[in-house]
Amino acid sequence: MKRNYIIILLIFIFLAFLLLFLFKVKNEMTDFEVCYRAGKRILKSENLYRLSDGHEQFKYLPFSAYLFVPFSFLPLTFAKTIWYFIVLFTYFLSLYFSYHLLPAKRKRAWILILLTFLILVKFYGRELQLGQINCLIIFLLLLMLIKILENKEVLAGFLWAFTLPIKLYALIFLPYFIVKKKFKIILWSFVFSLIVLFLPSVQYGLKGNIRLLTTWKHNLSLTTPPLLGAYDNASIYALLIKWFDGRETIIRILLILIMLFLALLTIYIIKIGTKKKLKNAEILESSILFILIPLLSPLGWYYNYLYSILGIMILINYFGLFPRILKYFLIFNLFLIGGTLYEILGRELFRLYMHLSIVTVNYLIIIGFLVYLRLKKFT
Repeated sequence: MKRNYIIILLIFIFLAFLLLFLFKVKNEMTDFEVCYRAGKRILKSENLYRLSDGHEQFKYLPFSAYLFVPFSFLPLTFAKTIWYFIVLFTYFLSLYFSYHLLPAKRKRAWILILLTFLILVKFYGRELQLGQINCLIIFLLLLMLIKILENKEVLAGFLWAFTLPIKLYALIFLPYFIVKKKFKIILWSFVFSLIVLFLPSVQYGLKGNIRLLTTWKHNLSLTTPPLLGAYDNASIYALLIKWFDGRETIIRILLILIMLFLALLTIYIIKIGTKKKLKNAEILESSILFILIPLLSPLGWYYNYLYSILGIMILINYFGLFPRILKYFLIFNLFLIGGTLYEILGRELFRLYMHLSIVTVNYLIIIGFLVYLRLKKFT
């Protein structure tokens, strides 16, 4: 009987997401359209990076365009449909992986997965709307973490390297691996990265590939600065720009101090886990690194806080171990993250919420709660 209920629930969820795609998402997914076009261009050995594309420029490394070649053979709507369900599949797998990684399961799986999903649903909705690729990266990085815990470092290095040409976010793990002395992962990742970096040379030639990489770097340098203060940019740098508009010296000083503090704090947390020989210490440490991705990235769009999936699930799992006052504070903070929907706040309040970068503050607080767990040696 229980199995029948699960099957019915899964069918209902599938139909709900299918209807969402048919009546809302299929006419959007602009970021996927950019990648779809890049897949067509790389087949013809054309330039992938064109300023004439305006806001819809391809901004990933050349190799990543190959990932979208299979889609380029399909009609756009059909390609969108497949990509939409890939995003769905990888995200729900990421929820399961996050649950699987928990050092101790203090709550039922469905509670942890459902609450995590609801808290992050607005980020996920935006991910689907744009047809973004973050869910695939999250999935690969969580799988990388699983392989690290299984001591399969060659495979972990491959998974880490595979995410880099898509987005360079995973470079956040480089200093972490150095501190943890995971040199085998770094070595194999370097080997795989070189292959990935120069593989387009087979098609474009070495000079053509270098020209592509140069154009990629040049276009990024031109298009990134105007977006640093965009209302939906929720990085620490964007927060400082919004709060101290025009005060460049203050912004730079505060940015250096905050980044230095976060770096030292992360190293301290790693040292605690190493010194106390905490089992699976990498899980909590990695959850913090995931959150640092949108915080430290110059263009940390607010929906990039999907990367907090593991950290949020950890906090829900260990919720009962916090003192009462911290429980109330955590509930309030999680409500601000998950409950501040455009549909609830309305246009003006939502823009104010984004302009003040409140979500950035929310996630600095989330890191504080994760640090508390490590200091108390709960994980």
